[in-house]
Amino acid sequence: SAIGPLIPSTNKKAIYVAKFDPSGRASWLSRAESSDIKANAITVTQGQNPLSVYVVGRSQGVSTFGGSKPGKIGQKQAFVAALDPTGQWKWAEEQPGERAVFSAIAVDQAGEIYVGGTYGNVNVQIASDNLSQPSHQAGEGLIAKINRGGQWQWGTRISSDTSSTVNALAFDTKNRLFATGSC
Repeated sequence: SAIGPLIPSTNKKAIYVAKFDPSGRASWLSRAESSDIKANAITVTQGQNPLSVYVVGRSQGVSTFGGSKPGKIGQKQAFVAALDPTGQWKWAEEQPGERAVFSAIAVDQAGEIYVGGTYGNVNVQIASDNLSQPSHQAGEGLIAKINRGGQWQWGTRISSDTSSTVNALAFDTKNRLFATGSC
């Protein structure tokens, strides 16, 4: 079976999120568009009711996730977005930055969302945490927490002498967060 169409609007790029049943049949397909957009990671809540689907990546310009348009014209940003069990976009949040990209996502046992990636060339404000601009301009890794409603909770940076990024996040059975990346 096939899903689609995956054709974005004129002069736009698109990402998609699709749900498949165990036999490989598509249940739904949802799209988001921007002048430049890329999805990097996806996760779903396990054992939570209702089920939520989360996706992270980067975009530029005004992004459209269903009715939610968090992006700013001409600006590059990292994004995290949520979908409900039927594939409808619930919310989308962004963090601006010339080299901002979210490349990792994990959900804890309470259903809270953690994202990881990199940022550069700007000071980043996540909740009350100000992640200062890297002095070397090559980019710093970051980890941030966002609640199920799309509100930022905290952020922290992963610093190095050159550049760093967070590539993957995971939780153990005791709800401890682990991160891996490169520098």
